[in-house]
Amino acid sequence: TSSGTSSINYNSCVISGTTTGNKASYAVLIDGSVLPITSFTNNLLLNQRTGGTGGHFALGMLAYSAAAWPAGNANNNLYITADTASVNQWLTTGTAGMAQWRSLSQGDNNSAAETIAQLPPDSLFTDAVNGNLDINTNTALCWKLNEKGKPIATISSDYGATGVRSTNTTTGKTDIGSDEFTTTVPQPPVVITLCPGGAISITSDITGSSYQWQINTGSGFANLTDGGSYSNTATAALSISNAPSAWYGYQYRCVVNGSSNSQVYALRFANVWTGSISNAWENAANWSCGQVPDGNTDVTINAGSTVVMSVNGICRSIIIKPGGSLTLLPGVILTITH
Repeated sequence: TSSGTSSINYNSCVISGTTTGNKASYAVLIDGSVLPITSFTNNLLLNQRTGGTGGHFALGMLAYSAAAWPAGNANNNLYITADTASVNQWLTTGTAGMAQWRSLSQGDNNSAAETIAQLPPDSLFTDAVNGNLDINTNTALCWKLNEKGKPIATISSDYGATGVRSTNTTTGKTDIGSDEFTTTVPQPPVVITLCPGGAISITSDITGSSYQWQINTGSGFANLTDGGSYSNTATAALSISNAPSAWYGYQYRCVVNGSSNSQVYALRFANVWTGSISNAWENAANWSCGQVPDGNTDVTINAGSTVVMSVNGICRSIIIKPGGSLTLLPGVILTITH
């Protein structure tokens, strides 16, 4: 970033290559020569540089004073690095993950951090190798950017066209980065994780004067009404109670003002091994949900955990982290349904 810049909005910046030195690299560097910045919003910063002993960050805020940073006017950015524990660098504090970055910078509350493995440039962009940073709209990855920005009243153009961005700062929608785009790829649902028999409240990501929640169990969306496990079906926040694990994958959305659909939300049931009593799989007290996994429950066994199965068991899926173990005694069967 050069001297004299007062606002940094709607940029796509990618840095790549390999280094053997000991200096850090940044997709964007704010140094001591920069005048105070009035806003830093809707930017896509990706650093895929490798090698050397220095860190590789999306953003470096290394100005002489924190006063150069816009704090509350820094938001709706997407930072992509190799490791979400090393996203940005703040003054002399050094490496900062997203939670620490928000605390230090007092901004970016609606911003996000992703890894290069999650958003590889070759898939995210049209032709990153040759410098074309238009978004590939044929992949669901584009939803990490689509409508995730905050409109700016004075900016209606993107990198290649005029009048394509919303300037409605109240209800308008816009994309992060230099490319404003549309896509026909369905938006991946937001996954809501809970225990079998658990309760959850799902809040619509859009607001209005009327609300109607819908459910899709596999045959398309249909209206919900209050009753049984469902309540508040005509409000902004749907309440679900006593949800059986057989509802794994059920999808929900809210129709707002009769025509606008919210983000889609999908249920997932999960149980994490705690081992608080013993190493016995079949002891319900050893599980985060207080119950033994069933065939619709995803299981996670973390590092350092030793689990022993002495009776047959079942789960939907299982992840055993490095350093964790699961031992099945002779004749014991674990059935994994997916």
